[in-house]
Amino acid sequence: MAKRFTHSRKKGNMVIEGALFIIVLFVVVFTSYFGYKILTEMSPDIKADITNNASLDAINEVEDRYPAVFSGIIVIVLIGFWSFVIIAAFMSTEHPVMFIFSILLVVFVIIVSMVLGNFYEEFFSDAEYGTITSEFPIPHIIMSNMLQISLGILVSGLIVAFWRSKND
Repeated sequence: MAKRFTHSRKKGNMVIEGALFIIVLFVVVFTSYFGYKILTEMSPDIKADITNNASLDAINEVEDRYPAVFSGIIVIVLIGFWSFVIIAAFMSTEHPVMFIFSILLVVFVIIVSMVLGNFYEEFFSDAEYGTITSEFPIPHIIMSNMLQISLGILVSGLIVAFWRSKND
């Protein structure tokens, strides 16, 4: 006899997924920024040691493509996590009473998002690091609007979770 798919009675973790999204996005952006800074600072030394033109062309190509590749990675992370939050909220079988608790936790996650967004703005307003953001325009827009983006993701997840609990 075939086993039928049944929903488990586990509570949804949509708020935890939202917090994970904020932290992962923050880490990926800072890692790509500092990786680019290290690459641009070490590039003249590396180029001075290379005598082969093919190797020099490869180093120049890596340096030219780095911002575009990592900007794309950050956008993919954003879209992927948003999809993940929506799907996870739809798959959870959260009781409607837990919806109130989820709203309270969303407020906490939004506060963390505000703090990280403000830290980003202050950190990259420094002259030493401010030039990096001009090379990464899409991640800069995402991180500058971290509060609005995380609010949109969490609210859309809450709407799906509430809709799901009402239709069960």
